[in-house]
Amino acid sequence: MKTKLSFLFFLQIISFQLFAQDIDVKKGIVTVDKNNVFKIEEADKKTYKISNLEGSVSFFVSQSYQMIRTVNGDENFNILTLSPTLNGEKYLISFDTKDIKLSFSLEKYLARIIYLKTGLFTNNTLSEEKVTAFFKTPRPEIEEIKQAEAAYKLIHDKFLTENYTIDGKKILKDGKEIGSYNVSTEKVGTYNYITYYIRDVNKNQLLQYQKGYQKGKLFDGQEFKFSFETNRNEVDEILLLLEKYLSFGYNVTDDIANQNNEKIQARIDNFKGINFSKGYVIDENNIKIEGLLYIEWESQQQGSIADLDKPGSILKVRHTNDKGKDRIDMFKASKNLTFCLENGNCYKGFKSHIISPAVYYKEIYKGEKVSLYKNGNPEEKGMYLCKPNETQGISLIDSEKLQSKLTEYFKDCPNFSITSYDLNNEESIMKMVVDYNKCVK
Repeated sequence: MKTKLSFLFFLQIISFQLFAQDIDVKKGIVTVDKNNVFKIEEADKKTYKISNLEGSVSFFVSQSYQMIRTVNGDENFNILTLSPTLNGEKYLISFDTKDIKLSFSLEKYLARIIYLKTGLFTNNTLSEEKVTAFFKTPRPEIEEIKQAEAAYKLIHDKFLTENYTIDGKKILKDGKEIGSYNVSTEKVGTYNYITYYIRDVNKNQLLQYQKGYQKGKLFDGQEFKFSFETNRNEVDEILLLLEKYLSFGYNVTDDIANQNNEKIQARIDNFKGINFSKGYVIDENNIKIEGLLYIEWESQQQGSIADLDKPGSILKVRHTNDKGKDRIDMFKASKNLTFCLENGNCYKGFKSHIISPAVYYKEIYKGEKVSLYKNGNPEEKGMYLCKPNETQGISLIDSEKLQSKLTEYFKDCPNFSITSYDLNNEESIMKMVVDYNKCVK
């Protein structure tokens, strides 16, 4: 209950910060914190007349949206059109909606936009001086939109001259194959989360994009935001993503290393993980899938927003499917899956805490009765015990309850005393595991 109350209090604080001023409309009078400030009345179906309380200052306003293609994808601009007279000359401004309280009433919604976004008020009064000054400067277009369209046009024109096309899942330039793409879909409840991958002809991943989250990541770890209209087809979306990739100054070549980019080399030099090594994974259906395994223990992108994939939580396997086609599939540690490398090292997914993401742990001791695992990232702490028929096992994070948990966990071994071992010492924990595996019932 305490947690729920704290969360509700947090929401109330946020709501107060966002909508600190109570803006309402009653019989055409707009009130701010219950003080009368200005008037709003319907002029036609989509246009409203705004005036001060005395009626000596007035103008007309309507609200609309414009979707344009930008370097960040399809962006929706909120537009306010103001006119000194009904159907008069148009003066346009754009605005964001982050601090505007929604309303089913267009009248109330427009009143809030007018008060918060136009800058035409002084001391809660519609300023005649500011209104007059506003209509002295023609605004037939919005500079933000104009600049966004110009920036995208430079990228798009260059893209068109290079003649990229899609044939099946192949990416062609001037009719020659230079790469490929594939799409994976994960169903969560009733929603399908779609992820796109763009690769060069050697199957090196150049770009990953999660459509539902509108977030992408380049091969060098750089993240970006991007959005699509809902009605675009798959080929158009891939071409737009390819265009976005090229806008970062990279090329789609047959080998990432050939691009001689400092960031690429730094990523290779600093890489901590498994970089497409031979091995296999046992999937959720207990099917063994062999291929080249890839996982990062540490993200190479510093000071960014949260990674699309939590380091150590996602295994990627490049393999040939039943139809003979190459593909890369992702396997989440949260599914308690196991994967092994050709050198014999094996890993299993565990979730150490209810609020922590599951990550892969390396098997450091394999026993007939219980095995011991250590966090796959050598820079992070964390150990796990897991018996052969278990999926989740038991975390060895020291706590007041750990000794009692382990006493119960090892209860099938007579006279096995947990207090004989130091649960903060790896060597002692290893001895505990070895002793338990030797124990005879």
